[in-house]
Amino acid sequence: MKLKLIALLLFFALIIVFQVPLKEAYAVPNNNNIIERFERKSELMEIHFIDVGYGEATLIKTSEDKNILIDGGGKNQLKAYLQNLNIETIDFLIVSNPTNPYISGLPKIIKNFDVKKIIDTGSSAPTSYNHKYLNAAYKAKIDSFFTGKKSMQFTINENLKLFFLSPKEISHLQPIDLRNNSLVTLISYKDVSFLHTGAINKKIERQLVDNDKTMEKVKNANMLKVSRMGSKKASSTRFLEIIDPDVAVVTVGDNPRNLPDPEVIKKLKNKNIHRERVDQQGSIVFYTDGKKLKWDQ
Repeated sequence: MKLKLIALLLFFALIIVFQVPLKEAYAVPNNNNIIERFERKSELMEIHFIDVGYGEATLIKTSEDKNILIDGGGKNQLKAYLQNLNIETIDFLIVSNPTNPYISGLPKIIKNFDVKKIIDTGSSAPTSYNHKYLNAAYKAKIDSFFTGKKSMQFTINENLKLFFLSPKEISHLQPIDLRNNSLVTLISYKDVSFLHTGAINKKIERQLVDNDKTMEKVKNANMLKVSRMGSKKASSTRFLEIIDPDVAVVTVGDNPRNLPDPEVIKKLKNKNIHRERVDQQGSIVFYTDGKKLKWDQ
């Protein structure tokens, strides 16, 4: 009887000993600090979908404290959000398209932060916000100003790469559809990928998945930024089937157009794609170590 009791105590002792690393790696403390769920916290990359109201703004904070900002809608919300994170430098500013919901907050960002590089489409909109954005960039004397186009890529570090999948080189001798000529960016961090679609519509979505090279890159992306703030002009059924993301994020906040369109949300639901919405939840932060993808829920 004593031997059985000793054996039983040893058995439970071994379970406790071998479970300690697992608890340390994945335990969620009372304050629900989601970062505690990862084994290698030093390798975490954050993706912030920022509530700027009628517009879009996405911040990527790398594991090496580099900051990549994609678009900058809103007016004062984006500046306040970045300052609250104690951010002083934007290493890459990517402007997917020069329409107001994507650039209205950028003049203040360029004026108040140290912006190292800007990548945009090279196209220009006849709006006051676009004029203010370009004027702010000129006054800031930003030397690294690139025109992004298909097949261009940037290596941030050995694990993090940016691939531009659209548009092709833009001709300025003919009228330009500013939204459909959005920069489409694939962010790849180890085994996790994130597709940022700017404001393209179904026509450009079709071109992406009809091209073998781009389709190979975008299919099975883990995360999709839903195009055009959830407008029904984008997010075709075929596109969603091929991308087949784990999660889709609608980034627009409170807005006068009542976006996202219910038709788009229904499509995502029918495809069993998990949905996160800035208009319902406010700013949303995702975390990845390049293997797993977690977010505040």
